[in-house]
Amino acid sequence: MQTKSAPKDAVNSRGQYTIGAVRSAKNPQITPYTMTWEDFTKSLEHPAIRSTKDGDGLVLAEFGTPYRQASNVISISALGYDVDGKATAPMPPAAAHEWLAGKGWRHVVYTTWSHAHGAPRYRLILALDRPLSTEALRDGQEFIASLMPDGIKLALDHSCLGDAARLYFAPACPPERAQEFQFYAGGSVPLCASR
Repeated sequence: MQTKSAPKDAVNSRGQYTIGAVRSAKNPQITPYTMTWEDFTKSLEHPAIRSTKDGDGLVLAEFGTPYRQASNVISISALGYDVDGKATAPMPPAAAHEWLAGKGWRHVVYTTWSHAHGAPRYRLILALDRPLSTEALRDGQEFIASLMPDGIKLALDHSCLGDAARLYFAPACPPERAQEFQFYAGGSVPLCASR
């Protein structure tokens, strides 16, 4: 994976990550937040309980213009994956976490609004050591995915790869499945974005 210079770093020398937050999928207005990886993971630990899927979301990028559109993205601050099992059943989120932790990769795994017992659906977010250019995003995501076990890589939504302004809903559950929410964070090594 390679990066290009960006006007501002999405991951700066003090370990701060910049992400864009939105109030819903229908509202493209971006609110930027800069925080440590630890604070970022803590912000995802507890799901919102709501009856509809739409709600708060995040984009793993820094924006030049605060509007959710790929052409407005300056750089990518973390790699995100939708593990939705459209092609094959995913491994359980706990097993994905254990595999990532075994690699030492700094990561977050959390189940989505559509997750149910017997039908795992989750997001996987991997930390980067520096910003990644939008041009390198798809290749970077595909390369890292190629290293993953079949239970993750074959269950990814590959149509989402390379989308610099990809919206990931913040953790949420319908009331009847609130007890099924799962969250995992681990690893200490961010992925190297330079090569």
